[in-house]
Order: sequence, then C-alpha cells, then structure tokens
Amino acid sequence: MKKYLALIFSVLMLVAMFALCVSAEETFINPVANGADPFVFKDTDGTYYLYVTSGGNYGYRVYTSTNLVEWESQGYCLKPEDVYIDQNIGSRTKKDDGTYSMSVYPNLWAPEIIKEGDTYYMAYTAQEHLGIATSDSPLGPFKNDKTGYLFPYEITGYEDGDTGATISTQKCIDGHFYRDDNGTLYLYFVSCGNFSLNGYSIDHGNNIWGGPFDLETLTFAEGYPKLLIEHDNKNEIKYEGWINTSSMSWLYPNRFDGSAVAEGPEMLKHNGKYYLTFSQDGYSSSQYSVFYATSDSPMGPFSAKKLAFITDDQLNEDTDNPHLYGTAHHCFTTSPDDSQLIMVYHAHRNGTDPNNYGNKHEERRICLDVAGFDAEGNFYAGWEGKTNNVYHPTATAQPLPSGGTLERKAHFDGPFADLVNLPTVYVSNRDGNDSAAGTKAAPLKTITAACAKLENGGTIILTQLYNANGETSTDYFDMPAVNGPVMIKGEMEATPFSFKFVSINSDVYFENITFWPATLSNISVIECNFNNVVMGDGVSCISQPTRKTFPVLVGGHWWSTSTSGVYANFNYSKNADVTSDKAYTLAVYSGTWSIATEKSVKSTSAIATSAPNATRVWDGDAKMRPAKASAPSVKPTELGAALTFKEVEYAPQYVIYRDGEVAGYTTTTSFVDTAYTFGESVAYSIAAYVNGACIGDVSNATSFSYVADITGDGAIDVVDAITLLKDLLNGGTTKTIIDVLIVLKLAIR
Repeated sequence: MKKYLALIFSVLMLVAMFALCVSAEETFINPVANGADPFVFKDTDGTYYLYVTSGGNYGYRVYTSTNLVEWESQGYCLKPEDVYIDQNIGSRTKKDDGTYSMSVYPNLWAPEIIKEGDTYYMAYTAQEHLGIATSDSPLGPFKNDKTGYLFPYEITGYEDGDTGATISTQKCIDGHFYRDDNGTLYLYFVSCGNFSLNGYSIDHGNNIWGGPFDLETLTFAEGYPKLLIEHDNKNEIKYEGWINTSSMSWLYPNRFDGSAVAEGPEMLKHNGKYYLTFSQDGYSSSQYSVFYATSDSPMGPFSAKKLAFITDDQLNEDTDNPHLYGTAHHCFTTSPDDSQLIMVYHAHRNGTDPNNYGNKHEERRICLDVAGFDAEGNFYAGWEGKTNNVYHPTATAQPLPSGGTLERKAHFDGPFADLVNLPTVYVSNRDGNDSAAGTKAAPLKTITAACAKLENGGTIILTQLYNANGETSTDYFDMPAVNGPVMIKGEMEATPFSFKFVSINSDVYFENITFWPATLSNISVIECNFNNVVMGDGVSCISQPTRKTFPVLVGGHWWSTSTSGVYANFNYSKNADVTSDKAYTLAVYSGTWSIATEKSVKSTSAIATSAPNATRVWDGDAKMRPAKASAPSVKPTELGAALTFKEVEYAPQYVIYRDGEVAGYTTTTSFVDTAYTFGESVAYSIAAYVNGACIGDVSNATSFSYVADITGDGAIDVVDAITLLKDLLNGGTTKTIIDVLIVLKLAIR
C-alpha cells in the first residue's frame, strides 16, 4: 500500500510540476511595438533592429530587442535632412502675385536594410522613389549624399496643370534586399502606375520588379530589373467568409482583392523553391493581407495563382481573440535560437465588434507570429483557426519566440510593494463603458472610473490606445487621487498613451506604455505633483514629430509664467505652489525625456529650494534629450578645419554642421573637417545627440575662414610659407609661427 501511495504521490508531484511549468511559460500579446511597414534585421550578435514607417515627413524610428517582444525605442535612424529629397516634388500653389510656393513632402515609407562588410545599406522610399542610404551602425544615422534617386525620373507637371501635387515618372516604393545561397544579392521593389525599364512596361497598379543588384555601384545587372508579378485583378483569391470592405468595392463589386496592389515584397527559399510574398489591397482595408507566388528561380516565372497565407479573421471564428485586421506589409526573421521562422507584420487592432472598421481601429502597430511550411510546401503564419487553409493573426497570449526570455522586471518595492495583493481593473478607451464591471470582458472606458473602483490602490490594464486628453474638455488631465499605489500597465507591449498634460495625485507606476506627446505649446508634461512615480522598464517615449522633442517629466509642479490659454491649468501664482518638503522618489528606468527632474521646473530661483527631500533614481535604459551645445572653436590645421567644443551632459555623440549641412559625426569633443578648402568662408555649428535620434538644439554658428594662399596665385606652395614668415618677422601680420608651419605642411603634403 505504501508503494502505491508513494507512486500516486510521485505522479501528483509530476503533474504539479508540469502545471507549474505550463503556468510559468513566458508569453506575449500582440501588438509588440508602434509603427508601420516593419522590417527586422538580426545582427550577428543576436540583437534585433526593428525599422518602421514613423510618419512620412519625419523619418524612420528604430527599436532594439533581444527577444522580438520587448522593444526599446532608439529614436530616429534616418531623417529627411540626412538623405536626398527632391525639393521640386511636393505640392505647388500659385499665389496672387503670380509666383508659386512649394511644400515639399518627404513621404518616407517602408525602410529595409542589409549588412555588407562593416556597412549597413538601407533601401528607403521617399516621394514614391527609391534611394539607398548607408551607415556604419544599424542605429544610424543613415545618409545618402547622392543627388538623385535610384532610377532617373522626370517631373511632368502638376495635378491641375500648374498647381497641386507634383506628377513625376518612374514612381516606385518598398525596396527589399534578398541574398541567395550562392551569395548573389537581389533587390526587389514595387512600381506605381506607369513604369518602363529594360523592355518591360506596365501602366497600372502596383507591381513587383527585381533583379541582381551590386551594392558597391548601386546598379542592377545588365538587363535588370524585370517585371515579376503584375497585379492584374484576375487572381483567384475567393473563399468562404471573405468580406469585401475595400473602399473600391462600389466600383468593382466582383473584385475580391480590393484594388490593383501588389506591394511589400519579401523573398524566402524553402526546399529549393522560391516564395515571393507580398501584400494586397490598401493598408486601411480589413482585407489587406499577405499572399505568395512560387518559382524555381528568384527571377521567376512565378506561379499564376497567388495564395493567401495570413489574413483577417473575418468570420470572427476566434471569439476570444481581440480583432486584428489589415495584417500585412511584413518581413521575416528567426527566433533567438534560430529554430523558428517568425513573420513580423503590421495590423490595426479594433474593438469588440469584428465588423466595425471605422472609428474603433487604432493606428497600425507591429505584430509577430510563427510561420512555416506544411508537408505539401504550403506557407502559413498565425493562429490555426482557418478558413480554406488561410491562417489568422494571433492577438491572445502566445509563447515567446523560441530561445527568448523576458528581460524586463517590475520594481515592486517601497510604496509599490502592496500592488501584488491589490485588485485589477481593465480599461478600453474606445470600447469600454464606465458603468461596466471593469473586468476584461466588461472593461471601463476611463482611468478616472478605474481609480474610483480602486479605493485602496491596484492595477489598471489598458487594452488599447489611451487618449488622456479625452478625459476632459481641456488639454489637462488631473488624475484622481487613490488611497494606495496604482499601476497603469498596457496589456500589450508599448501600448500607446496619448497626452498633453497629466497631473498625478497618487503614487503611480507605469509599465508597457509608450507615451505619445501631443502638441501643447511645444511641451508635453507629466507632473508628478510630489508623489512617488516609477517609469518602469517597459516605458518608452515617442518624440513630437514637429519639434523632435520628448515629454517633460517633473516630480513637483511644472511652472510657467505664460498667460496663454494652454497654460491656464498649470500656471501657479505663488512659490509655495511649486515647493514641498514631502519625501518622495521619482524612479526612471526607461524612456527618453526632454526634462526629467525630481524638483519643480521654474524660470526663477525657487527651483533651488523646491522639493528638498525628493530623490531621483536614474537607471537602466533611460535617456535624456541633450541640452543645446555651445558654439565650437575652430582653428586651422594641415588636415583641415579643427573644431573643439564643450561636453554636453547626456550626449555621447555629436553632429557637425557646415553652413547648415551635415559635415560629419564624432563621439568626442573634437572634430577635423578634412573637406574644408583653405580660403573659403564657412559657418560651423554642432548639436549633441543620442543614437542618431534624440537630438538637442543646434548651437550658435562660428564663422571661419583661413587664407593659406598668401601670394594669391591660386596655389599653396613653399613661397606662401616664406612670404608669411617674412610678413611675420616684419610685423605685417597677426598670424603666428604656427600658421607658418601649417602653410608649409599644406605646401609639401
């Protein structure tokens, strides 16, 4: 009997251990990052770099990760000022005096990179034309010093003849690099409308081209690129449950693919067969989906039938799955241990109604799913509930990509130690109802209502983008006080939190939040109001695109003497309003901030005595936007113009400008402009930056000119050095013996 009891006990222990292992499995929920048109590059050290469309006129943001799920925002890796942008492409308007004004739109979309040696090459789309930019770091800055795009084009006019949007030829987008097993590199891209090259021509829709490509010369092999896939609106992509919600459905009632689009090409090879995957329909449509065609060659011919392998769950078969749609513009990478193929794509995440594609959808955000091939070689990705073998995106919890581990941790100490024992409520800003129970199935609508349910503190889970400005009729959100600690946590990684001014009245911990600052007289403020506040490991901040600045985080009160309307809610009139002897801690573990201080921010001396018992903890991945740099000092050397400048706090890198154009970058407080031509007059300025993206204000300019051709004969030679020495000995110049040596070195180098 004892033997059987021991056996039963052992079995129960194994079951318990198994249950513990299952419950301890690390999971994530889509989406995982913010942006659109994602491309993930896995470098040799295992670090993942995610590049996304980040607002067409501002550049590309880049994120880093080691597990594909927890992404740290590194800011902008490419900005319009760093690459070729045609100043004649945009929108031209005729003025009353007969002259014209031009608004130039960079329209930077869909970045992709590849590494060759120590150089990173980025295919970027600007103004519906392709360019190639390079960098010595995957974080950028990526630059293109050329004076044109990849393909020659012409500007043929404007929308209404002489005004409106520019009309240009040979438009193309969505560059994609693919390296075959034999080392041959191919570049694929998408033509838009009329496009003719190498004897191939097409006059409608978006269509896929490609060919062998040389990175050194940035040219295609002779006879390439060639037209590979023509989207001719005759595909057999019709299956039970397909709902035609395309904006063009009224025009083409029998078209099941929505519109003449084949875009975002990505190439994969499996068992000797090439799979050219691409997206169909427009990104705002519910049926924007990924399809593929196959071939025995990377240059085709490709199969006539194009098969869908991930698309919207239009029948709502996965009733527990929050609705994701527009699942396309994708790329592929591998899991941390390289055992899984991972598809990364963007999608809209809407509310509880799967057929509501209107105002309840969010901006495109980044998702990922395991992909693979079945025994017949059919491609798949996503949740296995399917219609006619078509998979759907996964928005419920799923295991971490193989080999990855979650790295972020919660700092539940001090005033936040009780959070683990306090209740949780759910908030859905678009779908919730403040009279609901606050459960996941019946979420509240506002943080205000959630705070009312958490009398002694607890956790607020945000299930979708949260707009704090919607709480009131003003730009000022005064968060209610709670008698205990509060955690505000996004259900998914990088859940957006849009705000202008937030004043906190309890101890608050933020996690899995991306702060989206809105424009409020050029600032966005989180005022901690003398409360303990933690910005956890999962917090990031997106800069205001128009100014490239980041949120202001202040432990006390934000002070402004402005009398303008937008400051009305936080214009304190007495010094007592901005001071406190309360002991509190402002802990910042991540995010990028324009200002982060435990004291009040004020333009008078009161800041020196405010919050004397406050503490700021600055750790982990937290970053500060650098201050404005001082103007550089410039001296001549035989190598060029040598700049030195003062160190800027929080700034490991600097960008050098010559006459407003980028002259170079440095990680020290000195720089030699070897491109300086002796005799020319230039103006140098600098700016401090972090990761090529979090940039401070540009310094004042320093004018510089150095004449080394003393005799004025158009050449720098030994005669100039002798002449200068003679002038120096005779007292006819303010230059020194150092200048004589510089001219001599220039003459003999």
